[in-house]
Amino acid sequence: MRKPDIRLLATDLDGTVIGHRDDRACYPIFKDLIGELRRNRHLLWIISTGRHYGSFLSFTGSLERAGIHADLVVTHRGRVFERHGKGYQLKLAYTARVVLASMLGHTRARRELRRMHHHLSTHVRGVRRVLLLKDRFVLRFATLESAQESMKWVRRQTQEVPALKAIRKEREIEVEQIACRRGHAVRVLAERLGVSRDEILAVGDTRTDMCMLDQRVAFYTGCPLNADDETKQIVHDLGGHISTEFTLSGLIDIIRSTLDGNVSSEIPPLPEEMPRRRRSGHQVSRTGSRDRKHLLRSYMLGGAIVAITLVVFASFGVLPFSGLIMKPFYLFFRAMDGFWALFS
Repeated sequence: MRKPDIRLLATDLDGTVIGHRDDRACYPIFKDLIGELRRNRHLLWIISTGRHYGSFLSFTGSLERAGIHADLVVTHRGRVFERHGKGYQLKLAYTARVVLASMLGHTRARRELRRMHHHLSTHVRGVRRVLLLKDRFVLRFATLESAQESMKWVRRQTQEVPALKAIRKEREIEVEQIACRRGHAVRVLAERLGVSRDEILAVGDTRTDMCMLDQRVAFYTGCPLNADDETKQIVHDLGGHISTEFTLSGLIDIIRSTLDGNVSSEIPPLPEEMPRRRRSGHQVSRTGSRDRKHLLRSYMLGGAIVAITLVVFASFGVLPFSGLIMKPFYLFFRAMDGFWALFS
């Protein structure tokens, strides 16, 4: 059997790369492993995180000092940064594609959700609605056979929609829309980088990584020992590797086991509570303050862009109440003319 050819590694940050107090001991091993894969397989490493960019930089400072860095980073709201020199550069083209893919994927998922509910409700005998919301529905079928046949149909419909998750419990089928920004980001970037689905390894540890841990996005999957039960079950069902190690040590184990073909999908016994890195109250407050400042700057920049756009369109009279919008500016210019007239 041919061993996997992994060219793209997509990981979460918290709980996957960082989070354990013994992570630092694994830094040299992980650095050598990533370096070897970059040289021999031209591997690219993507970190997809829910953190803001400033928070990402503060939490990965120790990795940077150890010489460990990702090639691409997807942060909160789908912003994409590419490694450039000793830092990262915002990639507007990649960001626009990821945001657009997320918006279109969200719209498509909602549309497919309504269509599947209508089809099953009207074309299957003995079906009864249990729950119907904007982002999910649950139907109960009269027989187990009809539920099984309907589930096969649902899986075919959701084959190209990673934002939809379908599960069957006896005679009930639940179809749910899940957050899929990370999955869309990996698909878009892989397409732009010329990497196929069967050359991608995705690793995560929580429900927010579910869309990335999907064989419609990445053929190879894995999770560390500290992953939640739902994530472990998903990786188990997909035949991915469930490591018996925590966070970064688990990530190293997943990469090596996948490349060597020694994948184990067995769910290990529940571990004791994972010891996490200790941080002082000063460090926590400093990180929170940095996040608030970053968010405030984003709001100020967005507000300035909106204001400038309104003024430009109002100056041409194409907006309702253009005169009212421009009145303060006219008064300001008149005041300035009077001021200069006094000293001329």
